[in-house]
Amino acid sequence: YVNVMPDLKVRDTVTRMQRDPDKTEIDRAVGSEVAIRDGAKALILPTIAEIGGRVRITAEVIDPQTQTTVYSETADGIGKESILPSLDTINSRLRVRLGEALATVSKESRPLEKVATDNLDALKAYSLGNHNYVRGQFKEAMALYQQALAIDTTFSSASLRVATIHASSGRSDAADAALQQALSRRERLSPRDVLYAEVLLSTLRAQPDVATKWSALAETYPDYFAGTAGCAYFNWRYANHFDKKTLSLAEAAASMKNPSRQASLHLLGILLAGEERAEEALRTFAEAESEGFVRTEYHAATLASQRKFDQAAATLARSPDATASENAVVRSTRGALESAFLVDRGLLAEAMRHLSASAMDVPAGNALSGLFEAMELSIGGDLGDTSDAQRLILLRKAMARALSLKQVAATAAAESLDAQILLLAYLRANQGDVEGARAGLAGLADQNFPEYSANYKLRAIARAEIARANGQPDRAIEQLNKLLDGSELYLTHVALLNAHSAAGQARMALDEARWLTAHRGRAYAEYSPGNLLTTFNIKQANLALLRAAELSRTLGNRKEAGEMLGAFRNAWPDVKPFPALARRMTEIQSDLGPEDSP
Repeated sequence: YVNVMPDLKVRDTVTRMQRDPDKTEIDRAVGSEVAIRDGAKALILPTIAEIGGRVRITAEVIDPQTQTTVYSETADGIGKESILPSLDTINSRLRVRLGEALATVSKESRPLEKVATDNLDALKAYSLGNHNYVRGQFKEAMALYQQALAIDTTFSSASLRVATIHASSGRSDAADAALQQALSRRERLSPRDVLYAEVLLSTLRAQPDVATKWSALAETYPDYFAGTAGCAYFNWRYANHFDKKTLSLAEAAASMKNPSRQASLHLLGILLAGEERAEEALRTFAEAESEGFVRTEYHAATLASQRKFDQAAATLARSPDATASENAVVRSTRGALESAFLVDRGLLAEAMRHLSASAMDVPAGNALSGLFEAMELSIGGDLGDTSDAQRLILLRKAMARALSLKQVAATAAAESLDAQILLLAYLRANQGDVEGARAGLAGLADQNFPEYSANYKLRAIARAEIARANGQPDRAIEQLNKLLDGSELYLTHVALLNAHSAAGQARMALDEARWLTAHRGRAYAEYSPGNLLTTFNIKQANLALLRAAELSRTLGNRKEAGEMLGAFRNAWPDVKPFPALARRMTEIQSDLGPEDSP
């Protein structure tokens, strides 16, 4: 059978070619371009002519890629009353031989993207760019989008795609500029693409109502996969949501009806991992990879959450790395996960050396260097590996560098630098340096972070830690409890564990320790600026096993104390580099009977 493009579809395609469908004749050139854009295998071009008193009707089967005739049929008749019988004759012959004719045309019949540009070469480059984009091959996609823009400088859809790559790569300034360029020619975008671009611009500018705008976009255009996927991505990436609504949005965007569903499958995997549904997450990641998606960082992290470290390393190795200048998000994510895998096995010194080397590889003045330094500092401390005085000096110097760099850094680096300063303030308060922590927060006094953001939550946690360190654990608990809505950072529960312990509330502290040990998937899956908190999360997920053992012992639950101590010993089998940890383990063990010992 043969599928024939309806007239309305042809008119729509001609409109996207920036032509008037009422005035455009579908000749060999125009018809071939319509066929190429819509993925039709062939163009059938009819002609009628009077030759020697006879009416001749001819139908040519044309290869749209080359515009050459591969087959034709002709029928002659006398007078205009012969036209319909001649058409029937040609139709009958075409039905017999069309399959044979189509076998000789070019195989390149994949439909191109349905976006507005009058240049077919620009559209081809754009469509090839999308083929790479949906697989996470952003470098290759960017080159093709830029090629499309070089051919057609008014190609708004290409500018929009360039903006999304810049945004996902941490280049918010470049993304902002590309979005403004796309919106300056909004007549070349569909209404829903215009709304998508406007909401994305609001996201980059951290406008307070952006969450509402994403929800409105997804609800207004439920079949617009870019909108539903964008809303789910915002909820995870910017607001730390792993709730049913976000899962439903990701599932909708990952529908088989979405021809570009690979990235949505990947996002769905992240959300499932964060909900401790590891096996479902792994199947979803595998499905995304089988469909060509090349980014495997969170697939590897999910395996690590199950302590399958060899598989995690092999899976991470399949994902292409990038330099800080190429894609800062990929570089920071990979650096964070590689060090987190080491921390998760108790190899803290190796993790710190890895982060130090990663910082050295970053160009001078790049915020990513400070990010790796802050990660390294978050691994140390509370283990007895360095003196408090030495550690406080390192924290103070790191904060001074971050505050200084913030004065001159580009806007794109602001979110990461703010997060670094906030984490360092928390760490200084945790070490008892309340004034140093307050000084860090004072440096961000003019920052009005949106309530959904990681930095808003991180500042609240730092303030609570200052209260705890200042002898006000009840006030700290009150401040931290206000964050508990399901989107709180993993660090919130670390701070609550410490605050409840300081307040002498061992049972509530134990509940927090249990939460931390039971949410390893969340520890890996939550996004903080530059994945700054990932290594610290994983360190705390392991230390929570030891804290749970101590608290269970305090509460007289020797069986749980033994189980938690055994789990910690299995997780970190060699604590010789950390005498303080070894002493704590010995104290617990000395209080356990043979029947309680792991």
